[in-house]
Amino acid sequence: MIKDKLWAFPWAIGVFTAFGIYQIYRYVVQPSGWLIALTILDVIVIALTWLEWQRVTQQRSLERA
Repeated sequence: MIKDKLWAFPWAIGVFTAFGIYQIYRYVVQPSGWLIALTILDVIVIALTWLEWQRVTQQRSLERA
């Protein structure tokens, strides 16, 4: 299971970034409001993943001290 695995955070950010880039490409080729909404959702998920990664990293460093 990937619970409590720090390596999963950058992988998740990378995957959602790749989705976002592809969605922007698809929007340029064939504009759609749904693609914009989905890309915004991806950006929100990336931001939440980043914040959780920082929280978990800080929590682990405090536990070690």
